[in-house]
Amino acid sequence: MILEPARATQSPDGSPPSEAIRELPYIDEHATVVLADPQRVWGALGHALECRGGILTAVGVRLLGARPARSGGDPLRRDSTIPGFAVVQAEPAAELCLAGRHRFARYALRFRLEAHDGATTLRAQTRAAFRGAAGSAYRTLVISGGAHEIAVRRLLDRTRRYAEAPLPTDPVGLVPRTLRTLAAAASGAIGRGGDRDSARVRATWNGAVLAESQRTIVIEGNHYFPPEDVDYRKLQPSAKTTTCWWKGTASYYDVIVEDARVRAAAWTYRTPHRAAGKIADHVAFWGGVEVRRSPAA
Repeated sequence: MILEPARATQSPDGSPPSEAIRELPYIDEHATVVLADPQRVWGALGHALECRGGILTAVGVRLLGARPARSGGDPLRRDSTIPGFAVVQAEPAAELCLAGRHRFARYALRFRLEAHDGATTLRAQTRAAFRGAAGSAYRTLVISGGAHEIAVRRLLDRTRRYAEAPLPTDPVGLVPRTLRTLAAAASGAIGRGGDRDSARVRATWNGAVLAESQRTIVIEGNHYFPPEDVDYRKLQPSAKTTTCWWKGTASYYDVIVEDARVRAAAWTYRTPHRAAGKIADHVAFWGGVEVRRSPAA
C-alpha cells in the first residue's frame, strides 16, 4: 500500500508555462509593500500559500472541480502543487507563477517581488479565460462581485504579516504561524519558545512505534523527537523538501512498516535557521502518523 500526493502538471493545457500564462486575458493586479527583504518575503509567501485556505479552500476545490486538487511538494518549487494550482515557474525571491483550471475557467496567478529602499513590493497579477455562458456568469459573480479581489488581498496581507513578524530573540525561537498563536505563546498557552515537553510522547503508524520520548520540542503544534529517540529502521529518506521562512529547509522521510508505506510522513531540519536551532536533526510526523501525549511516569 503506497500513499502519495497528486502529481504536478506544468500548465493546465500542456503548453509551456510562459505561453500558457501570456495567452490568458489580463484580469487585475494587486500589490502590497512589505518591510522586509525579498528573500524573507519569498519564504513568507510560500508559508501563506501552504496555510489552510491559502487561495482556494478544500470546499471551493471540490465545488469548482479545480485541478490540481491536492498539494504536493514545496509551493516555491516548480512542478509542485497546491489546491487549484500547479507551480509552473519559480525564480527564488523574484517571481512565482501558478496556473490551474476548473469547470468555468483556465487561470494563472503571477507573483513578482521588487526590492527597493529596504522594502519589497509584492505584486499579484491574475489572468483567466472563462468558458461559455457559465464561465461568464462565474466571472460576474466572482470577479465583478469582488470575491476574487478579497481573496488575493487577504493572501498578500497574510504574506506581509508573516514577513514582517519579528524573529524571536529567545534561544529556541518559536515564530508562530498566525497572530493568534503569537498571542497564545505570549500568554503561556503554548510552550514558550518551543520548550521541551516532559511528558512521554509516542508516534505510531500501522501498529508500530516510530518514536518515543520525554524530551520532544513542541513548535506550531508539532512534536519534534530527538534523533536518539527515533527508530530510523522504519524511515527511508525521501527526495521531498519544503522551505519554511523562519525554520529553514525540511527534508522528508517515507515511513515503512512491513509492506506498507506512507510517503513524506516525517520531516527534519538538518541545518535550521538560528531561530530554530534547537530542533536540528529532530524528527516530526504527520500524514496519518498518530502522535499521542501521556503523563510521564
